[in-house]
Amino acid sequence: MTFAAYETSAESGQPIELYEFLFGSTYYRYTSNSIDVVIAGATFTATPISRNNLMASKDDKQGDRLQVTVPGNNLLIQNYTNIVPGKRTTLTLYQMHRNDPALETIIAFKGQVQSVKFNDNYASAQMEILPITAAQVRLIPRETYQNLCNHMLYDGRCQVPELSATWRKMLTVLTVVNTVLTIPGAGACGSDFFVGGYVLFQGDYRLVAAQDSDDLTLLVPFSVSPAGQIVIVQAGCKHRLIADCQTKFANVSNFGGFPFVPLKNPFNTGI
Repeated sequence: MTFAAYETSAESGQPIELYEFLFGSTYYRYTSNSIDVVIAGATFTATPISRNNLMASKDDKQGDRLQVTVPGNNLLIQNYTNIVPGKRTTLTLYQMHRNDPALETIIAFKGQVQSVKFNDNYASAQMEILPITAAQVRLIPRETYQNLCNHMLYDGRCQVPELSATWRKMLTVLTVVNTVLTIPGAGACGSDFFVGGYVLFQGDYRLVAAQDSDDLTLLVPFSVSPAGQIVIVQAGCKHRLIADCQTKFANVSNFGGFPFVPLKNPFNTGI
């Protein structure tokens, strides 16, 4: 019998669900079944997990957010206990029937974790997950008429090579105090060389908000201290024509701003 046959059967169906979370490059797989389920070599661990009802929205493109509840000691949820991680988490929800010898599955939902809420005693946590279709219909601002570059550093329009050794440095963190990382050698690259860039440690990213010689101030701290560890530090950009695009990156031909925006509006001040 196929999934459809079990699904429409009055008595034969034994529905279970498989939750496949992808956190960065790490998979966390769980099932609502009473025992573990192995599909195509991947093990879905039996765990207390529940969700709200899947319902179609009036706007089919938006859909309704899925709320998934798991125990507070869940390994995936542990990544959210201190601060919001820099990695993105996606969910693929599969449905199947455990008595189906073909182990046929269907995808019932796919989305991205937007928030995690713990209850008062951290016994459980609820994830709010936005359908992938909703992300595809978000309104994205057009380029604006401004002096600063509209491109994102290292994207397809900027074209600065992200993996170049000129912009990517592997350095050792000396000390960590709250959000400040002291990294010997960082100041030698320039006084604000890494501002607007990021630090990569154990697959997690943190934005560099400020730099004072070898001291880099992150927007938020890492959940695990990188003290004494080698990190990747990526050059940043303030989107300025002369100081960044020309002097720092030699990339004026790809500048995405409008450097000659008039400072006065003739309709307000007169000619």
